[in-house]
Amino acid sequence: MMKLTVGRGHRAATTVARRLAHVPAAAAGRLRVDDKLKAFVDDELLPGTGVAPSKFWDGLSSILEDMAPRNRALLDRRDELQAQLDAWHRANPGTPDPTAYAALLEHSGYLAPAAPPFEVCSQHVDPELALVAGPQLVCPVDNARFIVNAANARWGSLLDAIYGTDVLPGDRAGEKPPRRQHSHARTRQPRYAGQSRGRPSMASTRPTHHRAPPRQPTHTNHQLPPPPAPAGAYKPERGAAAFGVAHSLLDESFPLEGEATWSDVTALSVAMRDGGAASLQLSLASGGEASLRDGAQTRGAHAARDGGGGGSPQP
Repeated sequence: MMKLTVGRGHRAATTVARRLAHVPAAAAGRLRVDDKLKAFVDDELLPGTGVAPSKFWDGLSSILEDMAPRNRALLDRRDELQAQLDAWHRANPGTPDPTAYAALLEHSGYLAPAAPPFEVCSQHVDPELALVAGPQLVCPVDNARFIVNAANARWGSLLDAIYGTDVLPGDRAGEKPPRRQHSHARTRQPRYAGQSRGRPSMASTRPTHHRAPPRQPTHTNHQLPPPPAPAGAYKPERGAAAFGVAHSLLDESFPLEGEATWSDVTALSVAMRDGGAASLQLSLASGGEASLRDGAQTRGAHAARDGGGGGSPQP
């Protein structure tokens, strides 16, 4: 049975051990844990996850047996460094001398000496990522929306370029509504040459004639005009038109075999042919499949390196 000691220093460990001595404990793998914690894990946390309680506690026991000594050694090293710093400050009260303080930190190992210039060389990185500057976002692979946003941030989105610009006529989502004109706007009186602030001049006594601003039309039926669409609201009609333009561009630049068009495509996948060549497979709404008319246009995939040609595709 493994006994765990937590805390910082011998005194803290003794205090924790005394408190845990009065806590009802149960055997869990090679550990002894609080009864309430074990009941919570076994009865509430694990059900539905596919992980058996015995597997969970055995795994936790292995992790603690491996990491607890390392963690304890790190805590001891931290206590050692803190004791050296405390002793130095007691021997050198007041504002520390930067040179002497840096020497202390380097001697104790708190500061590592500066390393010489170096380069990090990565292999098997596409030139588009290794040489072309641009945003590179890190996102979870299990969230498709994040992956799409990351790709759009890096390479740009054809749909966004069509939908959000004047490639398509009409209002674009995200535009700010025009500013309203107010009829009660204040007009600024002109100042004449020789006039100063706070003291009238001969020119300021001349009569001035100002034309009243034009009156704005009023609604006799007391009905206000409809409010503008909120900024950023998606417009399905414009979205459908953007898809139509994008499909036409894809049909022109990357035509498909047979009579299939990009408007029929519902999903894409990559298959590897003999010799390691990649083939883009497109699923169609009719249930069939299609591929590019020119297979050489497929880029960005290769066979797994550990198995040679014919392996699973790798991005």
